[in-house]
Amino acid sequence: MILAKLRLILRDSPIFFLILLGVFISVPFWAPNLWFIRIFIIGNLFAVFALSWNLLVGYTGQISFGHAFFFGGGAYASVLLNKYLAISPPLAIFLAGLMCGISGFLLGYPCLRVRGVYLALMTWAFPLIFIGIVMYYGGVFGREMGISGYQGLSSSYTINYYASFVLLALVMFLTIAIVNSRLGLIIRSIRDNEILAESVGIHVSRYKVMIFALSGLIAGVAGAFYAHFLKSITPELLAVDMSILVIIMVIIGGLGSTFGPVFGAFMVTFLNNYLLYISELRMMIYALVLIAVLFLRPQGLLPWSPPIRFRSVK
Repeated sequence: MILAKLRLILRDSPIFFLILLGVFISVPFWAPNLWFIRIFIIGNLFAVFALSWNLLVGYTGQISFGHAFFFGGGAYASVLLNKYLAISPPLAIFLAGLMCGISGFLLGYPCLRVRGVYLALMTWAFPLIFIGIVMYYGGVFGREMGISGYQGLSSSYTINYYASFVLLALVMFLTIAIVNSRLGLIIRSIRDNEILAESVGIHVSRYKVMIFALSGLIAGVAGAFYAHFLKSITPELLAVDMSILVIIMVIIGGLGSTFGPVFGAFMVTFLNNYLLYISELRMMIYALVLIAVLFLRPQGLLPWSPPIRFRSVK
């Protein structure tokens, strides 16, 4: 009942989004301390990460259990470009995103040959291979200790916050634009009935690879930004836990929506920080929350998109 009323408010009251926008824009002014701003920055970046996974799985129907490959890969690529080639963090983040997009394009083709659980296993293997490379070339990647001593994006939490917020806003705008375009109609038709989509002349493989590349690019940018904000990275960014975490965010918020993954990302981020002192129990708590959502609210807590519409492309 409460969720139904909230849905009506979201759909029928654009002023709600203006208030929400105002709250996010003013975070540095009302946040009680830097730690709180830090949570919001991480929440913005995880929301971008969740939107990238949702674009691939929620809208196109391609299963991925290894999206940490792009998030962690973007982090390592940007850090290495900055530390060893002295490329500035903004340019390194951009180049890391492009590298992850190209990786997504190249890895998307072998993924076309498998489906279902086989596709899930193949994507799950990608970050494991990267972890092996990190461990083998320890002189470059730092093995378990990771990499530190590189440049951050900015020493100001306020600048970091607004940069992460702008990134989130751009990715949300891009997602909504795609969903409400001809491309969005095509990828949803592939998700709903791939055989039927192919029978009416849609080049299914081309669009799958395109979204795989775009999803990788977005996740890579989020991971690169995350690395320069923390100023220290470890192979944990490539771990299975990170891939599972983004799945939990999207499922809790609402698979196949725009607003849901953002809500789920912030919910998990705040839980993650408030449960910092019982880190060994965090994944168990997330699992229990996920089970509760799947049982009581399988469509997610916010399974709708913002009431923003763009003119359809004919």
